[in-house]
Amino acid sequence: IFRLGGFSQWKRAQHTVWAFKQLLGIEIKVSCIFDRDYRSSAETEQFVAEMNASGVDCYVLERKEIENYLLVPEAISRAANAKLKSKSSESKLITPDAVQLLLDKHCEGFATDSSAQISTHVLRFDQSQGSHHSPSTIISKALKDFETTWKTAEGRARICPGKDVLRETLKSISENYGVSLSVYSIANQLKVDEIDSELSDMLFAIDKFLEN
Repeated sequence: IFRLGGFSQWKRAQHTVWAFKQLLGIEIKVSCIFDRDYRSSAETEQFVAEMNASGVDCYVLERKEIENYLLVPEAISRAANAKLKSKSSESKLITPDAVQLLLDKHCEGFATDSSAQISTHVLRFDQSQGSHHSPSTIISKALKDFETTWKTAEGRARICPGKDVLRETLKSISENYGVSLSVYSIANQLKVDEIDSELSDMLFAIDKFLEN
């Protein structure tokens, strides 16, 4: 198990398969997981298909990055309250609604950059595919799609920079409630029905892959 170093380093996986097969005569199986970043569904689908065709099992997260799956107000609330209760029975507990307000606040700070990043990636990919649409038309549609997704808390949790939003949210909780949380403490509080089915399916597939 090793880190490729991000989406841009995907060729390393293909090179690994080639090296073992051509230089050492060994057939190996490789499975990779990539953050989605700001890539569109069309781009990620093409990428996965190309990786699979080269002999590499490939998964791309449906959310921007792995931290986005921790932007669950109920889980964050439970993690914070577990620490608050251990400090004092009289501590003021933090509700899921209060956590959601913090998540919304910090998501909003990244709205402009996120919309720009997404539209830029869509434009670049569409043009690479020989799109006959003008850049303004492509960007306009990408921005409309972004606005639709951004309107809901679930949508924001999928496409916002999760690592940054989580960091700022936990910083606010620390300042306002006096408890420090880690990604591990939040992950430990996630319930099965709070985990996206695509993520759980991917984890089961990876687990099965490692058993072979």
